[in-house]
Amino acid sequence: MLGKHLRACDDFDLYAFRGDVTRREHLAAWQQTLPPLDAMLHLAAVVPVARVNEAPDRAAEVNVGGTRNVIEALHAARQTKV
Repeated sequence: MLGKHLRACDDFDLYAFRGDVTRREHLAAWQQTLPPLDAMLHLAAVVPVARVNEAPDRAAEVNVGGTRNVIEALHAARQTKV
């Protein structure tokens, strides 16, 4: 559903990250390509709850650690609207 709505946003420049948010080196390469951003939408996560319950350590690594890594990468790229 999200992809359908993003395609309808012709007035926006979108910069996708394709990689593993738990690997800082993936984010480091991405952050160097970013212009100043007005907003950032982070959707990487382990879902649904059943998968979280099956692998809670991996879920925490992705859902918490990955989010932390994304925020740190944006700060390192001097993104001021985080």
